[in-house]
Amino acid sequence: MPCCEAPHQQFTIRNDGQPPLASDTRVPITLPAGVISDEGISEIQRYLLRMAREYGPPLLAEVAYEIPGALGSQWQAKTGNYTKRLSRCAYQQYEIKIEPEVLSQVGCIARDHSTAVSFDIDVTRQLNRSSGDFCNDGSCWWQSERQSRCALKTNGGFGLRSFSRLGWVSGRVWVMPLRKTGAGTLIPTFDTMTPDAFVVFNGYGDLAGYTGARVMAAMAGWTYAKIPFTCDPMYINGANGYLVAPEEIVQTCKSLELSVPSHADLYEKETANAAAHSPQHTAA
Repeated sequence: MPCCEAPHQQFTIRNDGQPPLASDTRVPITLPAGVISDEGISEIQRYLLRMAREYGPPLLAEVAYEIPGALGSQWQAKTGNYTKRLSRCAYQQYEIKIEPEVLSQVGCIARDHSTAVSFDIDVTRQLNRSSGDFCNDGSCWWQSERQSRCALKTNGGFGLRSFSRLGWVSGRVWVMPLRKTGAGTLIPTFDTMTPDAFVVFNGYGDLAGYTGARVMAAMAGWTYAKIPFTCDPMYINGANGYLVAPEEIVQTCKSLELSVPSHADLYEKETANAAAHSPQHTAA
């Protein structure tokens, strides 16, 4: 039996300029195929720079800085797919032959950031449903790591789910809204409409990899990046997550380490703080 319920189960999130999306309400979302996102181009640049530092040749760094953005954002163009265009430009401009395994990884990154998305989604804090309702029947979050789910429930988190044409849950990812403190650090919040960022993690099915972050970024009108992420006591797959935030936050926050209570009173504290600063309370 579950030991706790998530507070504030009815909430809304931004929905790509449309009216806010209410919790437990399914809506369709579509992201175009074949267009590599800006974050995808940046990820390719970072990967090529890392290869230049670790394996060379040094001129590969010049390729990383100059070519990826100049090739455009289309996966497939008249002059070939993205990796073929990259290989050709690197040789023509710098006389560098990029190794096949490097080109293969560039292709994987490009595809991760340009795969078509077209399914129904919802967001929910009804986290006492079965693990099968979250696309991972037998998940450790319902068994040995069940304190993870308690921590998510009481620290503002929610599930983002996708659904197949037949109505089955086809994907899931966990999301935590974050706010900036006075010191500039990011901490959890129950505020889903005006947070400073989201962290997205533990994706499965149709929302595995970058897809969950792409969906959240499209809905919020922000960008995203993969970052090292831990949140004690939650079990985080691979100790990585995806930061969804305005560009300036993504550029400055390169990793995120959180430590939260398994059974937090965050919602009660935020509600009391909001009441204390309301106009009626101030006037009184």
